[in-house]
Amino acid sequence: MINPIVKHAFVIVVGIAACSLLFHAEPLLGGQAISQDVAPHLTHLRKVLPDADTFTREASVYPYFHAYQEHPTDGTVLVGLAFFSEEVGAGVTGYSGPINMMVGLDLTGSLRGVTVIDHQEPYGPRSIEQPIFQRQFIGKHVRQMFHVGTDIDTVSGATITVRAAT
Repeated sequence: MINPIVKHAFVIVVGIAACSLLFHAEPLLGGQAISQDVAPHLTHLRKVLPDADTFTREASVYPYFHAYQEHPTDGTVLVGLAFFSEEVGAGVTGYSGPINMMVGLDLTGSLRGVTVIDHQEPYGPRSIEQPIFQRQFIGKHVRQMFHVGTDIDTVSGATITVRAAT
């Protein structure tokens, strides 16, 4: 089971970050694309926004990535945004230290993917880095409050970590 503290912290972090990106889009979208910054993060970007074909990094107060999909009739279409939790002022701390995640959102504000980039928590079959834990967030909306133990399963023995990650 996921720790309620970890879960609530993660929900707050994702909500703040998503709201910052979605509701302050005008200044953020004015950022200049920095494509050379995409390559080191491509694996994580493809995990959190699997339908996207290309990505650009936007330099702004809160750095983020644009995700694009190629359509035969519409050309290149923006399909989502991705960001690192630590870069949007949404620092998350688990039981053993900070947790950095990449979060992918579609244009409606629904989570398309979450992946843990770095953490100090115990590794293993019940870790927050496991895909089964991360898949629980897909489809959740940034405005939707979800609860550990009800909407999100906890990781046994990692209550604080799970609460922080949610």
